[in-house]
Amino acid sequence: MPLRPVVLLLLLVPLAACTMGRPKERINPPTLSIQELRVEAGQCLLRLRLHNHSTVRMRFSTVELATFDLGGQALAPLVLAPGLDVPPTSAEPFDHVVPCPGLDAEAGEQAYHLAGRVAASEPRGQRFQVSWRSRLLPVPGLTGVYR
Repeated sequence: MPLRPVVLLLLLVPLAACTMGRPKERINPPTLSIQELRVEAGQCLLRLRLHNHSTVRMRFSTVELATFDLGGQALAPLVLAPGLDVPPTSAEPFDHVVPCPGLDAEAGEQAYHLAGRVAASEPRGQRFQVSWRSRLLPVPGLTGVYR
């Protein structure tokens, strides 16, 4: 009888070793936000930030913004092609220029809302819904720069 638990233990150890090692791949929706905004001559130079909340590297191929409101102005629809490889649980910025006539470079706080879809070509070719609301504050000493 005492031999039976030992044999069972010897059979379970290799099985447990097989399940250890690689962490489980978790695919989570990314977030998209504005990292920086520069207003120059009726154009907005945007530094957008794509954050990968997954446990695997993702390649983001397309961003389709159905909603992009900035300081009360509607600047959508926009289709962007960032072509970013973003490591697991990290973020990467990418730049885009949009016309934004009427936006004052010396305005105060700017509220914004982004909403649409982000497509990831890797690892599995998925589309994610994104929505983000926040505010940008003027950077002291830098006219027309908001973060």
